[in-house]
Order: sequence, then C-alpha cells, then structure tokens
Amino acid sequence: MSDRQITATSSTPVLEAMNVGMILDKAIHLYTRNFLLLIAITAIPQVIYSVGSMVLSWAGGARPGVSLIGAGLVLVSVVAGGIGGGAMTVVVGSRYLGKDITFSGAYLAALRKAGPLIGGTLLAALFIGLGIMGLIVPGLILAVSYCLISPVIMLEGVKGAESLKRSRRLIKGYRWQAFLIYLLYWCALYFVLLVLVLVVGAFAVLGILVVWRRYSALFLTPVVTVLLGPFSAILSVLLYYGQRIRKESFDLSFLAEAMAAHVT
Repeated sequence: MSDRQITATSSTPVLEAMNVGMILDKAIHLYTRNFLLLIAITAIPQVIYSVGSMVLSWAGGARPGVSLIGAGLVLVSVVAGGIGGGAMTVVVGSRYLGKDITFSGAYLAALRKAGPLIGGTLLAALFIGLGIMGLIVPGLILAVSYCLISPVIMLEGVKGAESLKRSRRLIKGYRWQAFLIYLLYWCALYFVLLVLVLVVGAFAVLGILVVWRRYSALFLTPVVTVLLGPFSAILSVLLYYGQRIRKESFDLSFLAEAMAAHVT
C-alpha cells in the first residue's frame, strides 16, 4: 500500500492525493450527505448580510441613521462569514474523517478561533483586492493561494499572517488545478443564478411575480449563495487534505488526531 493512501474503515474515507474529478465527486457527496447542517451554518451570515443590504437599499442615502445601521449589519456579516467559514470547515473536516459534529459544536470551535479567522480573512481580502486593482491576474493568483486559510487555522491552529504563508506553501505547485476547481464552482453558481433570474423574468412578462422582478437580485442572490456557498468550504477542506498528503505524506490517523487537537 502506498504511503499516500490509507485504507479506510466503514465509517472513514480512503484519504489520498486527489485529482480535480475526485475532488468534485467527493465535494458533491459531502454536500448531499450534510446538506441541512451546511445550509444552516451558511444561512446565518448570509441572512445578516441580506438584511443589511436591504436596509441600505431602502435608505437610499437619504436616511443617514438607517444607512449606518445597514452598513453596520454588512460589516457584522463579514465577521460572521469568517466565523461561519470556520464552522463549515470543522463540519466538512469532521464528517469527511467519519466523525460526528453538531451545529453548536462547529460554531463553538470556530468562535474559539474567531480572531485568527477574521484577521486572516480580512488580510487575505486586502491583498487580493490590491492585486485585482493592479492587475487581474495577480489578484486571481492570490485568491487561489489563500484558499486554504480557513482549514489551516481551524485544523492546524496556525494564526495571523502565518496562515497566509502556510496556505501559499501548501497550494504551491497545484494552483492551476485549484483555479480550475473554483472556476467550475463559480460558473455553476452564476449559472444557477442566471437561470433563476430568467425564470422570474419570464413570470414577470406573463404578469406573474411582477413585484419580485424588481427585487429578484436582493432575494435570489442570497438564496443561491446559501444553497451553493457550502461548496466553497468543502472544496477548501478537500484541497487541504489532498495537499497535505501529496506534499507531506500525512495519513488519515495523523490528520484526524491533529484536527481533534485543534477543534476541541
């Protein structure tokens, strides 16, 4: 048996370095098997963000106090999104390794690492934003390079700027494959959103759901994000496991013990 492949028991997977097709297949399996739990975790930050966006849209700049509340809610949603991403990482990491995890358990584990999660997410967003402002390609490279920040923080306990460096080191040499995986994910997300917008538009033409047509962007985007958003965390965790096996030859038992040490 190869040192990069460990035979699983009935409750655990075969952990091995995965190609693009294997990652997508395992991602769909994890998503369908943990649908309700992942949706519940994703919904919290998205609901906060949607409410903030609707408040800002309704205020229209004419009500400074209301606009400030909306902006505050959007900021809170960014913080909640970082913590929610950590919680989803715990769920995916645990379920993939055959371990049970609850909604509250996942969020408690993420809250214990709220500082590194929020700090790492904001720092990565800043660098990616600066990269995109300069040239699109550097921004995309940075986005791919930092895709493992949440797993690195939650499953290894790495903090601060070191989590960005660790993510870059792990994904190095696999950036094009990772880019392809996330490109397929974003294409699927926007395809679903486009189909729903066209359906709502068709109903509006027929005189049905006319009011919904005006507000479809406010409602459809959050719904699609909640439904498909978990895939981003699932892909990150699978890429993380795959890279640790590919580059560091770690086996299933080592990763399970390491995860338990950092999320409990």
